Amino acid sequence: MKFFTFQHNVEKYRMWMWKSVFCTEGKNILSKKMQINLFNIFKKSIVYNMDMKKRHQCILTNICLIYKNNEILVVDRKKKDWPGLTFPGGHVEENEDFQASVIREVKEETGLTIRKPILCGIEEFKTEDEDRYLMLYYKTDQFSGKLRSSREGEVFWIKKEDLDKHKLSLDLKRIYKIMTSDELSELIYYKKDGKWRSKIV
Repeated sequence: MKFFTFQHNVEKYRMWMWKSVFCTEGKNILSKKMQINLFNIFKKSIVYNMDMKKRHQCILTNICLIYKNNEILVVDRKKKDWPGLTFPGGHVEENEDFQASVIREVKEETGLTIRKPILCGIEEFKTEDEDRYLMLYYKTDQFSGKLRSSREGEVFWIKKEDLDKHKLSLDLKRIYKIMTSDELSELIYYKKDGKWRSKIV
């Protein structure tokens, strides 16, 4: 796993994040609601606080919904830690832009080259080591290339309405709900009374 510690001052971090995550070809790709929600999440999650004395370790990942007409692309994931149908994605590498990361992960897992992925949600929780884990949700209907499977699992198209007919990976149904909603933006896991709970906002 890759861990990232951002040692920029607040203004430099804000500009870097805006360019890396919120823009494609110089154009903003997010609604104002998503801009505000996501910036607040990142600001409180992975930058130093104002006195620069405290920092958070953060694991960054992504997942991407690829769709065409009435179909969506899924991966039948074989790994035991997260089996079932899911969408392609993976970890952000060190010094890698967020959009470049999701494009690379989709290429590795499906053979497709996606274009203009739109940030459409986020998931967050803390690991057993108290590190912040953030998953960035993307979606796009622009792609090229020949579909192929990988060691992650078989990839194939299914109809949107058939998603519930398959064995899904953990929380994929709620992830898909956020990805396709204009009102929802975040899946949050948290502990209360010693038990893991979750909510969608």
